[in-house]
Amino acid sequence: MSTIPKVVWLAKSNAQVSTARNLIANNFSLNNPQFVRSVMIGKKLFLRVSCLMLVHLCLCFQAFGQSDSRNRSDSANDESDRPVSDAYFAFEAKVNEFVESNLGKLMFNAGRSDEVLQRFLQAKSIRGVIGMPEDINRLLEQSGRPPFDWYLEFELVDREAREGLEEWLEKVAVKENEKAPFKYTMTMQTPSGEFSSYYVIDKDIVVYATGFPYQSARLPDITPDCQKLLKASSKQAVATLAIDLKSAAKLMDSGEKLAEGMNQTEVLSWLETMRDAEGATVSLFLGDPNRVTAEIECNSEKNAKEIESLITKLASMGLESQRGRGQAEPMTIQILESMKTKVNGRKIELTASISNKVVTQAENAAERMMLSNNLKQIALSMHNFHAAMGTMPFQPQPGQDETLSWRIRVLPFINEEQLHSEFDFTQPWDSPKNRALIDKAPEIFGRDGKTNMRWIKSDIKSFEDITNGTSNTICFIYSPDSVPWTQNNDMTTFEALAMFAALKPDETIIASMYDGSVRVISRQMDVSQFEAMLIPRKDD
Repeated sequence: MSTIPKVVWLAKSNAQVSTARNLIANNFSLNNPQFVRSVMIGKKLFLRVSCLMLVHLCLCFQAFGQSDSRNRSDSANDESDRPVSDAYFAFEAKVNEFVESNLGKLMFNAGRSDEVLQRFLQAKSIRGVIGMPEDINRLLEQSGRPPFDWYLEFELVDREAREGLEEWLEKVAVKENEKAPFKYTMTMQTPSGEFSSYYVIDKDIVVYATGFPYQSARLPDITPDCQKLLKASSKQAVATLAIDLKSAAKLMDSGEKLAEGMNQTEVLSWLETMRDAEGATVSLFLGDPNRVTAEIECNSEKNAKEIESLITKLASMGLESQRGRGQAEPMTIQILESMKTKVNGRKIELTASISNKVVTQAENAAERMMLSNNLKQIALSMHNFHAAMGTMPFQPQPGQDETLSWRIRVLPFINEEQLHSEFDFTQPWDSPKNRALIDKAPEIFGRDGKTNMRWIKSDIKSFEDITNGTSNTICFIYSPDSVPWTQNNDMTTFEALAMFAALKPDETIIASMYDGSVRVISRQMDVSQFEAMLIPRKDD
């Protein structure tokens, strides 16, 4: 490995380095001995290649740079592919009230590990508009690019929430200006090309949008009928959605053509019912935390009865589908089973129940999902560290204090280069300088400077040392005991066995294997099997 030169390529953006890596993966086999490995760290791409392959790579990067410039220029000038039309969807919500309700907890539990979503939930209120395409096929295509545009305006709860958002954006986006209001842009590479969005921070107001230009203190224009519907909605509602269905005529036309081509007569009747509605507002009320009430106001009593019948039919179909699934969603089952509808003039009232038990089940499932995702990301950072450094991150490098945790060494591989640079690796973890950094723990490790993510101690330094198989050997494990995240205080095999023996029948252990896969282990596993998973070498 030492005879193969290393190459570092510095890109202009994170998106560009991601695209370059994809280019390499498409042109060179990762199993080819001439091309060993590529690793991304921020805007840098680390490569190990043979001298012969290096010439080929240089030509590829030159071509990539030219095509990347052309793509950016083309995307800037070509507006024909923009999916947005006049906005006829508008909404507003009291975020802090909604997320505390049982419905809010159920809706957002699955996104607890989504950093973007969590930033948005730190808001008093939100309002926004959605620009839909005119062709329904744009909504159905799997291009990786959102088929609609949006403009979301958030009112943050306090200065701390704003500063937290700014700190996050400094890591993941490109800052466009140094004077308020601050604008940040983010670019993602999708199969259909680049997709860009932007954020604007103006005091306690944050705008997150794509397609629509930024407008201070006002939303983009929406259709007059949509505006009228939104203004007429109840101010007591926690959330309101206004839809101007008349302006969605072209979208529904394309939907009808698609349904006709597939001989879906029932779908055609649904679309006809929606077309007759012309417009509607949906208002959500959460007076009782275990009960949800929604009102749909239609343009006529006749249309209200038609839509109520359609809702009842769709709910019945949804319930039947859920019951037929191998793993039904308890939340969906309970809402559909308890849902009742009533027509009162032009209004349809829907009520449903959500028990605390279902919320607890959803919270537990979301917690397991978040922990699993965190383990996968840390396992990936370990692989990237090994690829760049030629060794595992668990042992200190020459000159580094042995009391510092491996978690500090992988920081550059989880986009925490700045935090990594603030540590003094020659000092202990609890020295005055390093102790001051404990409260800066990345959320992926834990909170309040503590972590439950621990490595199973061994003397391995390379993947070649794992003769028991990387998919059979536990690398990281979540323990019930938390430790300072910067301290070298990991788990012994004996401690892991004691934790397994103490499991109750309904408890599990979440662990990551050396290959990056995650397993949920219960007490039903034989203790000898679990013990074997803790040992990297067969001879041990």
